[in-house]
Amino acid sequence: MPEPRAGQTPLERAWSDTTVETESPNGRVRVTMVGDHELRLWVDPTWYATVPVRTLQDELVKVARLVYVNRTRAYYDTWSRLAGRLVRPSRTPASPETEEYQRRLDEVVARGEAYDGRIALVLSGTSRFTVSIDPSVVRDLDAPAFCARAREAALACLREHEEGWQRAHFDVYTRPRLERAGVL
Repeated sequence: MPEPRAGQTPLERAWSDTTVETESPNGRVRVTMVGDHELRLWVDPTWYATVPVRTLQDELVKVARLVYVNRTRAYYDTWSRLAGRLVRPSRTPASPETEEYQRRLDEVVARGEAYDGRIALVLSGTSRFTVSIDPSVVRDLDAPAFCARAREAALACLREHEEGWQRAHFDVYTRPRLERAGVL
């Protein structure tokens, strides 16, 4: 992912330094993310050498969901710390714009691929993940090489998802304000 940008808000600066560590339910997969610019993936080499591809895919989906939950929690914890009060997402939309934004977020589909498309991660909405791994991958790559390639797919998916939610945010919040101001 890109390095943190200059001229960031205090929340963006704090988030770029926030580390989120997540382990899969079976303990065989670990993901560490720092802000939105660093991702480390580890898969137990012994498990990887013997695991069926379907089980590997399922475990990667589970850990992706957990990463999403942990990152969301860390984001709101960071925001709360900076705001000096508890900040949490609303369970009900606060406005028609928020409802539309949430609907648009649910329509964002992002895909990241690596290793000639033989490793793919798809994120639909904000929390529906699909992992596809060609069976030949586990024969061709050892665990560290697989992690490096899966990391490429994950980062590409995150970049595409970020572009999608930024478009949705612009269309729902910014564009109408610019239109009302006569700028667009």
